Amino acid sequence: MSAQPSHIWLIAPSRRGRQNVWNTLKAGASYEVNCHWHHCGPYTGTCTLLRQLVPEVYRQFPEHVRAHAVEILSIAPELRSTFSVSHETLTSLAIPEERTRFYSHTRTLRLAHGIIDFLKGCLSLKIYSHLSLYFEDVQDADTLDQEFLSVLLRRADPATLTVVIGTTCDPLPEQLQTALADHTHQIRVEPQDTGEYLQLLQTWQFPQVWQSWLLKHTEGWPEEYEPLRDLSQHLRTSMPQGETFALGMQAISEQVPAEQNVAWAQAFIASDCTNDSMLERLAYQRLDVSTRQRWHDERADWLEQQHEWSLKLGAIPYHRERGSSPANQGAAALQEALDYCLNMGYYKATVDFGYRGRAVVNWTEQEQYYWIFTTKATTSLAALGRPEEAEKLYNEARALSKRAKLHMQAAYATAMLYTRHLPENRRDHLLAKAWINEAIAIASLLPDAKERAFHSVFNQNGLALIETHLKNFQEALRLVTEGLKRLDEELEPGEHMLHRSVLLYNRGQVYAGIGALEEALADYTAVITQDPYYSEYYLERGNLYRRLGRNEEALADYERSVFYSPPYAEAHFNRANVHSLFGHDEEALADYSYVLEIDPTYLDALINRASIFYEQGNYTASLQDVERGLQQDPENAQLHCTLGLLLMAQEDTEKADQAFSAALQQDPLLVAAWTNRAILAFEENRIEAAIKDLSQALALEENPTVLYNRGIAYQAQNRWQEAINDFTQALALSNEDAQDILYRRSFCYTQLGDTNQAQRDLQEQQVLRP
Repeated sequence: MSAQPSHIWLIAPSRRGRQNVWNTLKAGASYEVNCHWHHCGPYTGTCTLLRQLVPEVYRQFPEHVRAHAVEILSIAPELRSTFSVSHETLTSLAIPEERTRFYSHTRTLRLAHGIIDFLKGCLSLKIYSHLSLYFEDVQDADTLDQEFLSVLLRRADPATLTVVIGTTCDPLPEQLQTALADHTHQIRVEPQDTGEYLQLLQTWQFPQVWQSWLLKHTEGWPEEYEPLRDLSQHLRTSMPQGETFALGMQAISEQVPAEQNVAWAQAFIASDCTNDSMLERLAYQRLDVSTRQRWHDERADWLEQQHEWSLKLGAIPYHRERGSSPANQGAAALQEALDYCLNMGYYKATVDFGYRGRAVVNWTEQEQYYWIFTTKATTSLAALGRPEEAEKLYNEARALSKRAKLHMQAAYATAMLYTRHLPENRRDHLLAKAWINEAIAIASLLPDAKERAFHSVFNQNGLALIETHLKNFQEALRLVTEGLKRLDEELEPGEHMLHRSVLLYNRGQVYAGIGALEEALADYTAVITQDPYYSEYYLERGNLYRRLGRNEEALADYERSVFYSPPYAEAHFNRANVHSLFGHDEEALADYSYVLEIDPTYLDALINRASIFYEQGNYTASLQDVERGLQQDPENAQLHCTLGLLLMAQEDTEKADQAFSAALQQDPLLVAAWTNRAILAFEENRIEAAIKDLSQALALEENPTVLYNRGIAYQAQNRWQEAINDFTQALALSNEDAQDILYRRSFCYTQLGDTNQAQRDLQEQQVLRP
């Protein structure tokens, strides 16, 4: 029996050892990339892979590339020379000074799923029959590459897309470690050459290996290495147990001729300080400060001449920080990377660049730089759910600066922390209002009229959010409406279009929240006219159409929300719901299955898919989904209810009754559980129990089907008038089962001796027959 294909995790102390194994694993079209963040910062490995793949795929299937343009160009911006994206949003087009809306913190996960769909599409289109992807130095990958790889390992079928991960023995972040443990076969590479020896000896565990290596590898060395042979003999006889490898390497580096150490140090810098040679690293560390800074400057100068944007996110700021002018050239390089990452929604990277920037500048001499690094880091910290950390930095900035605009911006941001970002037990909407009023007061004093207008409206929009949280909806509407009017009156038509669209959207949300659905629809439609490629607007308007019962228009908007964005679960889930309403079961199943592929914890998709499988008679698939859901949420009432239906289908009535009862224990308001338990009781001739459960269901919700069922139960007990009452009320609510209800009601009238009414029901039933 052949082994099942699997992704591979190569673990070895040196790249050479991992590379040797990878060379034996390649199959089909093979690509290898280095993920060390020093090279290109965020998405170093993913970017490098796309730059290799996309041009060839574009030549064969340009439409497949364009379908994933947003995610490809977000991660590998150099590919804009290969193709372009045709549907830019106001967010992506806004100049930095007008950027008032930022992407969701989940955007990077959407990008990851989009790239994985692109790779899987390359296979389904037969561009490749098999892909082998090797990601090296993953232990030093940035968080976004590690997020992408964690999802890729879960979603990629190793039979057609084999992922090979290369790492040292160092610990890894929990998410990646879990993905590797769950989805890979480990290969630990034993040391076979000096590279492995050098790394393993750092663990202090291999003094005999160290000695034998020295004896083996110093034989035949030229005369200028004579001191090393003496050193090897000395270490062989006197190196105590537990002596560190680093001391041995230090001794070697001191014995090697100066020109060799220079070459090693230069090689280390040329690798952007990523080579895993201990001798290179030690040679680099022994450089005098001015030489090291000069070589970092030269490396940065050379990299800038390559005109590759991704280098500005990794190697260039890395070298500028360590060059001769970290506070100027370093700060400028870090700010460029910081601005880009914030605008792209790369919030963890933004925090990293913010802290690195703060470390190289002096507050008193470079206040503007320091505030930029601080405020963009804090914006990202809030988005990442780290508001307490952001609050400390705002307090620090207030303590250090007397600049009015800084205090205005910090006051606004602090208000947002207290009204939306801090944990529930620390949120304080009144305190948030105090902070936002301070921002509004400062904005009113700004000397430039346009700047005063914009910042006043911007801060009042923040106040509108706080008023919404305080349930002052009419005040929130007034603030946003007046803000829109003021911007129209005091700004030029094309200025701050992004923020105008944000105001419209916010007003639409308030309208929707208070039930003014037509007004909300008008605002959503207006904002879509201004910003026609922003996916979330279609999602929100689709939800509004659903509330208005306009399901065809809702479906069209959900289609657009899927089309204009890298994948996210809500758009596909909502589209599936509407497909179900229209009876499009296969389309709904496809969407629910995709939701569960990109988010296996999306319980509502699992519940709905299980229900469709049940309705189709696919009890095995339905049961699998129910059991999977109950593992996630053992007390979920809907899942217990579906389980009861499946057990009924298997004629296991006792367990079915237990499942329905468990559902009602968890959710006594679940009408379906009352109804289904009643049907089970009726089938077991427990008529009174069925009537009791159906009555409970009707107390919760007036439903024609439940009335019809209770009428049948009354009929079974010869309670003719009560049956007639339920049948009559059911007919008043719906004509769906009218023929059968009329027939049953005529029978009841006959039993009561009202033959005239019985005859009328039979005549009406005949008219309804097709």
